[in-house]
Amino acid sequence: MDQENKALLFVDLCGRYPYGIIVNFDGKKVCVDDIKFIRGDYYLTLKDTEKTYIGVDVERVKPYLRSLKSMTEDEKDEYKKTFDTYENGTGTKLVCQSYQTFDWLNAHHFDYRGLIESGLALEAPQNMYL
Repeated sequence: MDQENKALLFVDLCGRYPYGIIVNFDGKKVCVDDIKFIRGDYYLTLKDTEKTYIGVDVERVKPYLRSLKSMTEDEKDEYKKTFDTYENGTGTKLVCQSYQTFDWLNAHHFDYRGLIESGLALEAPQNMYL
């Protein structure tokens, strides 16, 4: 994994950290317990029911994320409520994403960065994050 993809994955994991993240590590589903940036590299502490893994390089994990196409109709309604609306001075309304939009996407584990498509994440099984 090149440095750009490592940084992208690390930034994505940091945004999702408050909401709990499940990743694939050596074929196991484990939870991210801590995230660290040390001397220019990215490390995680992972936990499962039996063991804690300390100092795992971020390139050894793939988070489980939901594709945007898996969004339910109710979720789409919630998602739209996070958008801000502005008038541009000519009476035209502009609708755009807000910081609440990205917080909502992170909290619901949606892949809005294309990590699944680029092979940096895995599609989450249905109901994984319930």
